[in-house]
Amino acid sequence: MKTIKSIAKKIVYPCIMINSLLQVKLRSYSGNKLEIGSGPIKKKGWITLDRSIGAEIFWDLNRKLPFPDGRFEMIYSSHVLEHFSYKELKKLLSELYRVLEPGGIMSVCVPDASIYIALYNAKKKSNDFTNYQPAFISERPMDILNYLFYMDGQHKHMFDFDSLTHHLLSAGFIDCKLRDFDPSLDSSSRHNGSLYAECRKPQ
Repeated sequence: MKTIKSIAKKIVYPCIMINSLLQVKLRSYSGNKLEIGSGPIKKKGWITLDRSIGAEIFWDLNRKLPFPDGRFEMIYSSHVLEHFSYKELKKLLSELYRVLEPGGIMSVCVPDASIYIALYNAKKKSNDFTNYQPAFISERPMDILNYLFYMDGQHKHMFDFDSLTHHLLSAGFIDCKLRDFDPSLDSSSRHNGSLYAECRKPQ
């Protein structure tokens, strides 16, 4: 009969080996910029990380990030933060703060909830921002809100600039400000309906 100790060895040793291989792989990356939730893409000068085959590093963002403190000069995320609950978001922002170097830039793009709320308050119908059909219900003003806030069960936390700034400042970032759409970073398909902001880690 197998002992608990022998079973534990079969579990622990492969985990140690996988972790060691990951650390070797991470040391081979020279990029000093990180994109989280990147999807299946690779970008020169960037390390892309996502729970998606095709990203340079396959990773669950609910786990501690596999990087040392102060590893990156810039971190970018686009339509990622809204997929985390408040507790998950707090943990993720803490990790992003940790791996960003002092003086480094955090650049963020999220759905702009204030646009949809304005449409609701004006009782306007619009499909200008509702291009993800699995989440689309109707053009009724309340369903426009439902579309953004729930996104077929994918969204967990929505932002306007005030809310986004609050959470970034709470994580330790400073100098939060709105920024313009940047075609070198941001997807043109998400230009409508997005909020763009950046902040930095104190020196």
